[in-house]
Amino acid sequence: MTIFITASCEKDTFNNNFSFLYGDWTLTQLNVGTSSPDPSVIGEEIQFIKNDSYNIILQNNIVENGKIDIENQTEDYLSLTMVAKEIDPSYNPTVKISGKSLIVTYTEETSILLHNEATDAGFFGLWLSKGE
Repeated sequence: MTIFITASCEKDTFNNNFSFLYGDWTLTQLNVGTSSPDPSVIGEEIQFIKNDSYNIILQNNIVENGKIDIENQTEDYLSLTMVAKEIDPSYNPTVKISGKSLIVTYTEETSILLHNEATDAGFFGLWLSKGE
């Protein structure tokens, strides 16, 4: 029974085609509608963790953490929502990414785009690069 519980806790959220997402990602660019605010309004880094969770890091502190909810995942498509569980009281970003339905697009495994499907002023896009 203990082995079964331990194994279920280590379940991977992402399939083999998206398992490269686990790890630390640096926020490099942010587009919201027709503006491009500094991505540091969200944080400096996002960590995707194998236990279905994430952390947002700002000034070397975890300011938000929560659960990754997979909406749709195939061999070449992934949409997810980051569901916040704990938010530091001092963390009040002008742009929030948790609670939004996001599509993961990548050109290589060291650069990804989290975005919605809007093509007008409702567009949201966050570019990330893989941490060292």
